[in-house]
Amino acid sequence: MPERWMPLLAATVGLLGGVGGAYIGGVVAIKEQQERFENEQRTETRNLRINAYVDLLMACETTFDTGQRVGDLRAAQARASLMTSSNEVQKAADALGPVDGACGDIDDDEHVSAQQRFVDAAKPEVTADE
Repeated sequence: MPERWMPLLAATVGLLGGVGGAYIGGVVAIKEQQERFENEQRTETRNLRINAYVDLLMACETTFDTGQRVGDLRAAQARASLMTSSNEVQKAADALGPVDGACGDIDDDEHVSAQQRFVDAAKPEVTADE
C-alpha cells in the first residue's frame, strides 16, 4: 500500500472508532439515566405510600380516641387504598375504621389488633425497595 494512503486509513479507522465509542457511550448513559429515573420514581412512590399509611394510622387513632373526625379517617382510608396495589392492605385499611358510626364501636384490643394487621400488610410494600 502506498505511503500516502496510510494517513487516510488511520484517519478513517480513528473516525469510525470515535463514532462507535460515542454511540456506545451514549447508549450506556441513556440506560443509566433511565435506571436512575426509575429508582427515583420507586422511591417517591414508596415515600408517598409511607405518608399515606402514617396519615391513616394517625386518623384512626384520633377517631378512636375522640369518636370524632370520621370524615378524616374515611379520607385517609381512601388515600391509602389508592396508594396500594395489594388487596390485603386495602382490606386492612378498611378494617381500621367503623363500618357505621364512630370508632368507639370497637374495644381497645380490637383497635390495636386492626392497626397491627394493617402495619403487617403494608410493611412489604414500604420495605420492598430497601
